[in-house]
Amino acid sequence: ALALSGPASPTTGDKEAFAHAESWLVIVDVSESMNHGDIAPTRLGATQRLLQPLLAAAGARPLGLIIFSGDAFLAHPPTFDRQSFTDFAQALDSSLIELNGSRPDRALALAQTVIGESELHHARIWMLTDGGGLDSLSQQIAQQLGQRGHRLDILLIAREGSQDPEPVDADTALKVAEAGDGKLWQVDALGRPLKNPFSANELFAEQQALQLELGGWQLWSQWIILLLLPLALLLICRGES
Repeated sequence: ALALSGPASPTTGDKEAFAHAESWLVIVDVSESMNHGDIAPTRLGATQRLLQPLLAAAGARPLGLIIFSGDAFLAHPPTFDRQSFTDFAQALDSSLIELNGSRPDRALALAQTVIGESELHHARIWMLTDGGGLDSLSQQIAQQLGQRGHRLDILLIAREGSQDPEPVDADTALKVAEAGDGKLWQVDALGRPLKNPFSANELFAEQQALQLELGGWQLWSQWIILLLLPLALLLICRGES
């Protein structure tokens, strides 16, 4: 069974590692509407499949998991433990949270708390949802995350135009993602992204943007030093001759 909790404080060693890494937070919608079958086998089943390439793309980054329906819980605090994350992901079910509904705003607010308490320098947040409950409050929180140097991407796990069990609002999902400095990614009927959010090109572009944000000179200075090292050695040898 999943042990759901509030934010957990990382160890001192983890905090030091987080300060130098881009961390990923995954937010998964486990509301009742995620059992709908417009995406095969269900929206939640397709979400679980998508977590596999997401996990692979995370590489050595710290990875955390938040789930939500009518409330939000931290299922897995940001760590480097991939097996534990996989175990939690495989156990996802709409019965995990007793309170029915869809409150992505609570999940985003919890993400803010986790980022602060875990001292994550830069977090990339992946929200996998059918879009239910996304509203102006979600957009406001997403904007706050973006202003603090984080990024929110939304994977919309629902057929655009679907009216069952409730209308899928891709326009609002797009507004929330853009407010969080991220993108909206959509899937086909088999749950496959129409464009790959985890491609090397996408991740490389994000990493370049992060380097510029954090200060390109500091991040590239070590490579500049290596390039100048042969010249320095040549000057030293000439001085000794």
